[in-house]
Amino acid sequence: MATQNKYDRQLRLWGSQGQKALSETTVILIRATAAGTETLKNLVLPGIGKIFILDDFTSEDMIYNEEGCSNFFVSPQKNRAQGSMELLQELNPDVQANYKHYDCDGGLLHFDFDLFLKAQQQIQNQNNVLVIGGDIEPTLGKIISQSCSRLSIPLLLVYSYGLIGAVRLQTPSQPLVDPKPDSEVPDLRLVHPLPELQTLASSIQWESLTSQQHGHIPYPFILLQAMEDWKKNKDGKGPQTFQEKNEFRDSIKDASHNLDLELNYQEAISNAYLAYTEKTLDITQLQELQSSIQQEEEKKKKITVSDDNDITTTATTPAMQKFKVLLQALMKLMKQSNGQPPLQGTIPDMTASTDLYVKLQKVYSDQATKNVQEMKHLVDEELTSFTITSNNPIQTIISMQDIETFCKNVFVLDVFHTRTWYEECMESSCPTDIQEDLAMVTFDPYEFKEHTPMLWYFGLRACQIFYEKQGYRYPGTLKGQHDDDLLKLQECIKNVVTKYNLTENELIQQTLLGEEKVYAKEFVRFASAQIHSVASVVGGVASQEAVKLITGQYVPLNNTYVFNGIASTGGAYKF
Repeated sequence: MATQNKYDRQLRLWGSQGQKALSETTVILIRATAAGTETLKNLVLPGIGKIFILDDFTSEDMIYNEEGCSNFFVSPQKNRAQGSMELLQELNPDVQANYKHYDCDGGLLHFDFDLFLKAQQQIQNQNNVLVIGGDIEPTLGKIISQSCSRLSIPLLLVYSYGLIGAVRLQTPSQPLVDPKPDSEVPDLRLVHPLPELQTLASSIQWESLTSQQHGHIPYPFILLQAMEDWKKNKDGKGPQTFQEKNEFRDSIKDASHNLDLELNYQEAISNAYLAYTEKTLDITQLQELQSSIQQEEEKKKKITVSDDNDITTTATTPAMQKFKVLLQALMKLMKQSNGQPPLQGTIPDMTASTDLYVKLQKVYSDQATKNVQEMKHLVDEELTSFTITSNNPIQTIISMQDIETFCKNVFVLDVFHTRTWYEECMESSCPTDIQEDLAMVTFDPYEFKEHTPMLWYFGLRACQIFYEKQGYRYPGTLKGQHDDDLLKLQECIKNVVTKYNLTENELIQQTLLGEEKVYAKEFVRFASAQIHSVASVVGGVASQEAVKLITGQYVPLNNTYVFNGIASTGGAYKF
């Protein structure tokens, strides 16, 4: 169907609320490398609000590094920030674009990221700021990681290193309000049916139904009737044991006129558990969630940096503030309604007559609307007692649509956060749970074990360690140093493996620590070259994760994606 809305297709994926979030977001790209510009391109096209490119590369730097061979978004007559901004904005004039070329000794290493990012938050009224780092060297990456952590700004680091690519996500606590699970038990409340549902079910005259009508009764009504008949013969009790549950399903079969032809009865048998299993939301789970949020905020209130100065941090994001208010309102609502959460208000597809399906849908949607109105009243009460800073008018951002989305997803609410990249780099040993997870990966390697993506990420991390130890250069970038770089890089690989307690692992010994030094040879051969086809894959993955963070939909990556361009395979890992 033709449409004048150029965003029509993506609206069907993340809806008007998601598109609104995109249009209100500023994305800051630090270093407009191939991977960085590819990521930004995939956010410009769907209509991100603003982009800001911060770079310290001049046109002479690009010629020296042969940037034009690997990056389609550069102009040889202009510095990289300006050239990339102009070419990216051509893709979508709706997007506001700006740039800053930082031309000072030492480049971005001496840039005040705290001041710059804080100013961007104030421009955005602290709404949706996302930072992307394009092939950032480790020294600069640690600085940016700390700044983003202090200010509770999500950070995506993207790398295109030879035939290997990586995406590293760092995010403060983010609410998962709309994770869109692949499958979910329908919320029909058949164990304690709504009065309106019971009335509608009682209006069906089962004895006088024709065969055609009998085969088009929605399965919730069949289950309610079957349970009513069951309780008459069982002293008002539902099926308890495995045998009784099987007998209950058999009673539904017996009630069918012709089970092979009546799809609604087949659906009733498949969903028989809904009649005796209640979908519950334990209020203690919500309290634990609330407690974990408070603990995380306490940790972030102050961070002491190396010079012993206290840096005031942004302890929570606007999205998290909104989530806290909604969570508190939800717990109050459940206490008022005997532990019953808001109704989702939707029903699954089922075999049914149009008339009965519409009536059934109306019962659930009306109750859901009533619950949303009750939640709105409680949210308003919470807002009056919630401490609101002058530059964060939270009253204006908890909309009815926010409340509706929250109510529809009360059974899958969660909070998501990752380790910072600074922690990954600086900790001498990683947490035990991460060590165990990575060890498990080695027991189920890729079909050709040497191409397991995790192994190549260890090699990439070794190159970053090499960079800091060898005078700020990557292995293989100096002529005549190949053999020396190979030995030094292999030593860095051993250090990385030791950090993750994998030196005795069989797969690691056969691959990364093998005598042939295959991985070290490949990374020295790459010489930190950027290949645009690899950057394109990395940019696609990174932009997808950016959209998840911005829209608050789906579950983000936790926390690293590695692409092995040699074998065209990838994997997600937690580091």
